[in-house]
Amino acid sequence: MSDLPGQEARPTLSIVIGARLGERGAAACIDALAPQVDDELEVILAVDRAGVVCPAWAKEVVRPNGLVPELWAAGIDQASGRLIGLLASTTVPEDGWVASTRAAHGDDVAILGGAIEPGDGLSIVDWAVYFCRYSPYMRPLGPADGLEVPGDNASYDGDVLRQYGAMYRTGFWEPMVHQAMRADGHRQAFCEGRIVRAAAGARASTFRRQRLAHGREHGRGRAAGVSQGRTLLGLLTAPVVPLLMTARAARTVFAKRRLRARFLAASPLILWFYTWWAIGEMNGRLDAIRGRNP
Repeated sequence: MSDLPGQEARPTLSIVIGARLGERGAAACIDALAPQVDDELEVILAVDRAGVVCPAWAKEVVRPNGLVPELWAAGIDQASGRLIGLLASTTVPEDGWVASTRAAHGDDVAILGGAIEPGDGLSIVDWAVYFCRYSPYMRPLGPADGLEVPGDNASYDGDVLRQYGAMYRTGFWEPMVHQAMRADGHRQAFCEGRIVRAAAGARASTFRRQRLAHGREHGRGRAAGVSQGRTLLGLLTAPVVPLLMTARAARTVFAKRRLRARFLAASPLILWFYTWWAIGEMNGRLDAIRGRNP
């Protein structure tokens, strides 16, 4: 990954933080990165509207009203590093995150994930959000070949990732991008010791809206390129999706033998959040049907 003679040296790592001001603020994430900043690091704070206090060592990029995947896409577009890391403002990287990222990208690793652990002082809403989003990434992690890398703790070979820019121009929805990269033979791995922690401060109403919006994008993506009959089948089976997703999360948590009591206490909220995801997914599939039948 060395720079060619005569070319301006690039950062070894660019970190893009997606920060929606309606969700938890970016302060804890930024404060955790501050001691890790050096001359070979580029930090891009991608926000949905101006107003975040951006430190002097970071660059602000504004994408009005963007979801986090859309903020990531805007930040990646500005990133010049040999490696590109992604974080969300709702997570806090542990000490050594930057060093672990640089070290673990040897042996042609193009996609690198890490563990996502609960932070301190979580409310019942925070726990529900944590289990909805991150239960597969609790330690211990499962086999890397069966686990999708989460954008909230991800990094990439920048030159490889940029080859897929057309796929994420309107939003970095990582499962679709990763699928294409793996299909082309690019290697994925996990570094369990590279940890971020879910921050406290989630609001149920905000996360409900986020699940609705993300579910809608997922539904559109699932309907793309498939027959209308399969899309209609997805609509008919949507009512069971929240139950299936809750059961899958429970199976994951109980298999890891950690935080089971926390999961049970949060399970009504978890089911409620997954219900809004399913409603969003139904709307996304309907969008696809309407697009085919204007």
